Amino acid sequence: MQVVKRFYAGMNLASDSFLLLWNNKKLLLYLLGLVGIYFLVQTVLSNMPLLGIPGDELSLIVTLQGLHYTIFELSRWFYSFAILLATFFYAFLLTFFNVALIKHTAAILHGATSVSVRKMLRESASEWKKILFWALIFTIISYGLHTIAYSAGFLSYGLSSISLSIVSFIALLWLLATYVVLPLIALQKYNVFAAIIRSMTIVRAIFVELLGAQFWIFLVLVLCFAPLMILMQIFGDKGILGLIHIFVSWILILLGYVILTVQMILKVLLYEKGKDALDRRGFWRVLFHR
Repeated sequence: MQVVKRFYAGMNLASDSFLLLWNNKKLLLYLLGLVGIYFLVQTVLSNMPLLGIPGDELSLIVTLQGLHYTIFELSRWFYSFAILLATFFYAFLLTFFNVALIKHTAAILHGATSVSVRKMLRESASEWKKILFWALIFTIISYGLHTIAYSAGFLSYGLSSISLSIVSFIALLWLLATYVVLPLIALQKYNVFAAIIRSMTIVRAIFVELLGAQFWIFLVLVLCFAPLMILMQIFGDKGILGLIHIFVSWILILLGYVILTVQMILKVLLYEKGKDALDRRGFWRVLFHR
Protein backbone atom coordinates (compact mmCIF):
# COMPACT_ATOMS: atom_id res chain seq x y z
CA MET A 1 0.00 0.00 0.00
CA GLN A 2 2.88 2.34 0.78
CA VAL A 3 4.38 1.66 -2.64
CA VAL A 4 1.08 2.60 -4.33
CA LYS A 5 0.94 5.87 -2.38
CA ARG A 6 4.50 6.72 -3.38
CA PHE A 7 3.75 5.84 -7.02
CA TYR A 8 0.70 8.10 -6.94
CA ALA A 9 2.78 10.85 -5.29
CA GLY A 10 5.18 10.61 -8.23
CA MET A 11 2.29 11.06 -10.65
CA ASN A 12 1.23 14.15 -8.70
CA LEU A 13 4.77 15.55 -8.96
CA ALA A 14 4.69 15.10 -12.73
CA SER A 15 1.32 16.86 -12.86
CA ASP A 16 2.75 19.65 -10.69
CA SER A 17 5.62 20.02 -13.16
CA PHE A 18 3.20 20.72 -16.02
CA LEU A 19 1.26 23.11 -13.79
CA LEU A 20 4.41 24.97 -12.73
CA LEU A 21 5.39 25.40 -16.38
CA TRP A 22 1.89 26.64 -17.24
CA ASN A 23 1.99 29.22 -14.45
CA ASN A 24 5.56 30.30 -15.27
CA LYS A 25 5.66 30.46 -19.06
CA LYS A 26 8.94 32.36 -18.87
CA LEU A 27 10.54 28.95 -18.38
CA LEU A 28 9.71 28.24 -22.03
CA LEU A 29 12.31 30.84 -23.08
CA TYR A 30 15.01 28.23 -22.41
CA LEU A 31 13.09 26.01 -24.81
CA LEU A 32 13.77 28.43 -27.64
CA GLY A 33 17.50 28.04 -27.13
CA LEU A 34 17.22 24.25 -27.14
CA VAL A 35 15.12 24.18 -30.31
CA GLY A 36 17.56 26.53 -32.03
CA ILE A 37 20.48 24.32 -31.07
CA TYR A 38 18.67 21.24 -32.35
CA PHE A 39 18.04 22.74 -35.79
CA LEU A 40 21.59 24.10 -35.95
CA VAL A 41 23.16 20.70 -35.18
CA GLN A 42 20.81 18.91 -37.58
CA THR A 43 21.66 21.39 -40.33
CA VAL A 44 25.39 20.88 -39.82
CA LEU A 45 25.13 17.08 -39.71
CA SER A 46 22.88 16.91 -42.78
CA ASN A 47 25.44 18.90 -44.77
CA MET A 48 28.51 17.03 -43.50
CA PRO A 49 28.64 14.66 -46.51
CA LEU A 50 29.08 17.72 -48.71
CA LEU A 51 32.15 18.67 -46.67
CA GLY A 52 33.70 15.19 -46.64
CA ILE A 53 36.86 14.41 -48.59
CA PRO A 54 36.36 11.65 -51.20
CA GLY A 55 37.66 8.42 -49.75
CA ASP A 56 39.07 7.19 -53.07
CA GLU A 57 41.46 10.15 -53.12
CA LEU A 58 42.77 9.99 -49.55
CA SER A 59 42.80 6.43 -48.27
CA LEU A 60 45.24 3.73 -47.26
CA ILE A 61 44.84 0.62 -49.44
CA VAL A 62 46.72 -2.64 -49.05
CA THR A 63 46.88 -5.44 -51.60
CA LEU A 64 46.72 -9.01 -50.36
CA GLN A 65 46.67 -11.94 -52.79
CA GLY A 66 45.57 -9.70 -55.61
CA LEU A 67 42.66 -8.17 -53.65
CA HIS A 68 42.50 -4.55 -52.53
CA TYR A 69 41.48 -3.72 -48.94
CA THR A 70 40.81 -0.20 -47.70
CA ILE A 71 41.99 -0.04 -44.07
CA PHE A 72 41.79 3.72 -43.66
CA GLU A 73 39.53 6.24 -45.33
CA LEU A 74 39.88 9.88 -44.37
CA SER A 75 36.35 10.88 -45.29
CA ARG A 76 34.86 8.22 -42.98
CA TRP A 77 37.05 9.23 -40.03
CA PHE A 78 36.47 12.91 -40.72
CA TYR A 79 32.71 12.36 -40.75
CA SER A 80 32.85 10.35 -37.50
CA PHE A 81 34.91 13.07 -35.83
CA ALA A 82 32.46 15.71 -37.02
CA ILE A 83 29.54 13.77 -35.51
CA LEU A 84 31.45 13.37 -32.25
CA LEU A 85 32.23 17.09 -32.18
CA ALA A 86 28.61 17.98 -32.95
CA THR A 87 27.43 15.66 -30.16
CA PHE A 88 29.74 17.38 -27.68
CA PHE A 89 28.65 20.82 -28.86
CA TYR A 90 25.00 19.88 -28.50
CA ALA A 91 25.55 18.23 -25.09
CA PHE A 92 27.40 21.29 -23.77
CA LEU A 93 24.75 23.81 -24.84
CA LEU A 94 21.91 21.51 -23.83
CA THR A 95 23.44 21.19 -20.35
CA PHE A 96 24.06 24.93 -20.18
CA PHE A 97 20.40 25.81 -20.85
CA ASN A 98 19.14 23.02 -18.60
CA VAL A 99 21.29 24.21 -15.69
CA ALA A 100 19.84 27.71 -16.13
CA LEU A 101 16.33 26.23 -16.27
CA ILE A 102 16.95 24.21 -13.10
CA LYS A 103 18.23 27.30 -11.27
CA HIS A 104 15.17 29.24 -12.40
CA THR A 105 12.80 26.47 -11.28
CA ALA A 106 14.49 26.18 -7.88
CA ALA A 107 14.21 29.94 -7.39
CA ILE A 108 10.46 29.77 -8.05
CA LEU A 109 10.03 26.83 -5.66
CA HIS A 110 11.87 28.75 -2.93
CA GLY A 111 9.48 31.70 -3.21
CA ALA A 112 11.14 34.08 -5.67
CA THR A 113 8.48 36.35 -7.15
CA SER A 114 10.55 37.69 -10.04
CA VAL A 115 13.37 35.76 -11.66
CA SER A 116 15.51 37.14 -14.48
CA VAL A 117 16.31 34.75 -17.33
CA ARG A 118 19.47 36.74 -18.03
CA LYS A 119 20.59 36.32 -14.42
CA MET A 120 19.98 32.56 -14.57
CA LEU A 121 22.01 32.33 -17.78
CA ARG A 122 24.87 34.22 -16.11
CA GLU A 123 24.74 31.90 -13.11
CA SER A 124 24.76 28.92 -15.46
CA ALA A 125 27.79 30.37 -17.25
CA SER A 126 29.61 30.53 -13.89
CA GLU A 127 29.33 26.72 -13.77
CA TRP A 128 30.98 26.32 -17.17
CA LYS A 129 33.76 24.00 -15.96
CA LYS A 130 31.34 21.47 -14.51
CA ILE A 131 29.06 21.81 -17.53
CA LEU A 132 32.01 21.24 -19.87
CA PHE A 133 33.16 18.16 -17.94
CA TRP A 134 29.65 16.69 -17.77
CA ALA A 135 29.16 17.28 -21.52
CA LEU A 136 32.45 15.48 -22.16
CA ILE A 137 31.40 12.47 -20.06
CA PHE A 138 27.96 12.44 -21.69
CA THR A 139 29.49 12.56 -25.18
CA ILE A 140 31.97 9.75 -24.53
CA ILE A 141 29.36 7.42 -23.02
CA SER A 142 26.60 8.15 -25.54
CA TYR A 143 28.96 7.89 -28.51
CA GLY A 144 30.51 4.73 -27.10
CA LEU A 145 27.12 3.06 -26.60
CA HIS A 146 26.03 4.19 -30.07
CA THR A 147 29.19 2.72 -31.62
CA ILE A 148 28.69 -0.61 -29.82
CA ALA A 149 25.04 -0.73 -30.88
CA TYR A 150 26.00 0.08 -34.48
CA SER A 151 28.71 -2.59 -34.51
CA ALA A 152 26.26 -5.14 -33.10
CA GLY A 153 24.22 -4.78 -36.27
CA PHE A 154 26.93 -6.66 -38.19
CA LEU A 155 26.70 -9.72 -35.92
CA SER A 156 24.37 -12.66 -36.36
CA TYR A 157 20.73 -12.09 -35.46
CA GLY A 158 20.99 -13.79 -32.05
CA LEU A 159 24.22 -12.08 -30.99
CA SER A 160 22.99 -8.75 -32.34
CA SER A 161 19.78 -8.95 -30.28
CA ILE A 162 21.70 -9.87 -27.13
CA SER A 163 24.25 -7.08 -27.66
CA LEU A 164 21.55 -4.47 -28.28
CA SER A 165 19.68 -5.62 -25.16
CA ILE A 166 22.83 -5.29 -23.06
CA VAL A 167 23.59 -1.83 -24.48
CA SER A 168 19.99 -0.71 -23.84
CA PHE A 169 20.15 -2.01 -20.27
CA ILE A 170 23.46 -0.20 -19.61
CA ALA A 171 22.02 3.02 -21.09
CA LEU A 172 18.93 2.72 -18.86
CA LEU A 173 21.08 2.18 -15.76
CA TRP A 174 23.19 5.21 -16.67
CA LEU A 175 20.10 7.40 -17.14
CA LEU A 176 18.73 6.28 -13.77
CA ALA A 177 22.01 6.68 -11.93
CA THR A 178 22.55 10.20 -13.25
CA TYR A 179 18.92 11.34 -13.13
CA VAL A 180 19.50 14.21 -10.68
CA VAL A 181 23.11 15.00 -11.58
CA LEU A 182 22.16 18.31 -13.20
CA PRO A 183 20.20 19.60 -10.16
CA LEU A 184 23.18 18.66 -7.98
CA ILE A 185 25.56 20.50 -10.31
CA ALA A 186 23.26 23.52 -10.59
CA LEU A 187 22.11 23.84 -6.98
CA GLN A 188 24.94 22.34 -4.90
CA LYS A 189 28.70 22.70 -4.87
CA TYR A 190 29.34 19.13 -6.04
CA ASN A 191 31.91 18.22 -8.63
CA VAL A 192 30.70 15.93 -11.41
CA PHE A 193 31.91 12.63 -9.90
CA ALA A 194 30.51 13.47 -6.46
CA ALA A 195 27.23 14.48 -8.12
CA ILE A 196 26.99 11.09 -9.87
CA ILE A 197 27.51 9.22 -6.58
CA ARG A 198 25.02 11.43 -4.76
CA SER A 199 22.54 11.06 -7.62
CA MET A 200 22.58 7.27 -7.34
CA THR A 201 21.70 7.53 -3.65
CA ILE A 202 18.88 10.03 -4.18
CA VAL A 203 17.42 8.01 -7.07
CA ARG A 204 17.32 4.95 -4.83
CA ALA A 205 15.38 6.96 -2.24
CA ILE A 206 12.80 8.23 -4.77
CA PHE A 207 12.74 5.30 -7.22
CA VAL A 208 9.01 4.54 -6.80
CA GLU A 209 8.07 8.22 -7.14
CA LEU A 210 10.27 8.41 -10.22
CA LEU A 211 8.43 5.49 -11.82
CA GLY A 212 5.06 7.11 -11.06
CA ALA A 213 6.16 10.43 -12.53
CA GLN A 214 7.49 8.84 -15.72
CA PHE A 215 4.29 6.81 -16.09
CA TRP A 216 2.26 10.04 -15.97
CA ILE A 217 4.51 11.73 -18.54
CA PHE A 218 4.24 8.62 -20.74
CA LEU A 219 0.44 8.96 -20.69
CA VAL A 220 0.75 12.63 -21.70
CA LEU A 221 3.13 11.67 -24.52
CA VAL A 222 0.70 9.09 -25.87
CA LEU A 223 -2.21 11.55 -25.79
CA CYS A 224 -0.16 14.31 -27.49
CA PHE A 225 1.92 12.37 -29.99
CA ALA A 226 -0.44 9.62 -31.13
CA PRO A 227 -2.90 11.94 -32.98
CA LEU A 228 -0.02 13.77 -34.67
CA MET A 229 1.63 10.53 -35.74
CA ILE A 230 -1.68 9.37 -37.22
CA LEU A 231 -1.93 12.65 -39.16
CA MET A 232 1.58 12.13 -40.54
CA GLN A 233 0.62 8.65 -41.75
CA ILE A 234 -2.57 9.92 -43.34
CA PHE A 235 -1.06 12.85 -45.23
CA GLY A 236 2.24 11.22 -46.15
CA ASP A 237 5.16 13.26 -47.50
CA LYS A 238 4.33 13.79 -51.19
CA GLY A 239 3.53 17.09 -52.91
CA ILE A 240 1.44 19.67 -51.06
CA LEU A 241 0.64 17.13 -48.38
CA GLY A 242 4.36 16.93 -47.70
CA LEU A 243 4.18 20.48 -46.31
CA ILE A 244 1.62 19.32 -43.76
CA HIS A 245 3.93 16.41 -42.96
CA ILE A 246 6.81 18.84 -42.32
CA PHE A 247 4.58 21.13 -40.24
CA VAL A 248 3.44 18.22 -38.06
CA SER A 249 7.08 17.11 -37.71
CA TRP A 250 8.00 20.55 -36.38
CA ILE A 251 5.13 20.40 -33.91
CA LEU A 252 6.41 17.01 -32.73
CA ILE A 253 9.88 18.47 -32.19
CA LEU A 254 8.46 21.43 -30.24
CA LEU A 255 6.32 19.13 -28.13
CA GLY A 256 9.38 16.99 -27.48
CA TYR A 257 11.25 19.97 -26.12
CA VAL A 258 8.27 21.04 -24.03
CA ILE A 259 8.33 17.57 -22.48
CA LEU A 260 12.08 17.95 -21.98
CA THR A 261 11.43 21.23 -20.14
CA VAL A 262 8.84 19.49 -17.96
CA GLN A 263 11.35 16.71 -17.28
CA MET A 264 13.89 19.27 -16.02
CA ILE A 265 11.27 20.82 -13.74
CA LEU A 266 10.33 17.35 -12.53
CA LYS A 267 13.98 16.58 -11.77
CA VAL A 268 14.08 19.59 -9.45
CA LEU A 269 10.90 18.47 -7.66
CA LEU A 270 12.16 14.89 -7.28
CA TYR A 271 15.57 16.14 -6.21
CA GLU A 272 14.02 18.24 -3.45
CA LYS A 273 11.93 15.26 -2.31
CA GLY A 274 14.91 12.89 -2.43
CA LYS A 275 17.17 15.34 -0.63
CA ASP A 276 14.63 15.69 2.17
CA ALA A 277 14.33 11.90 2.48
CA LEU A 278 18.10 11.61 2.58
CA ASP A 279 18.38 14.27 5.28
CA ARG A 280 15.77 12.51 7.42
CA ARG A 281 17.01 8.94 7.03
CA GLY A 282 20.71 9.40 6.46
CA PHE A 283 23.00 8.37 3.61
CA TRP A 284 23.72 4.75 4.54
CA ARG A 285 20.14 3.89 5.55
CA VAL A 286 18.89 5.07 2.18
CA LEU A 287 21.71 3.31 0.34
CA PHE A 288 20.98 -0.06 1.94
CA HIS A 289 17.20 0.50 2.39
CA ARG A 290 17.37 0.24 6.16
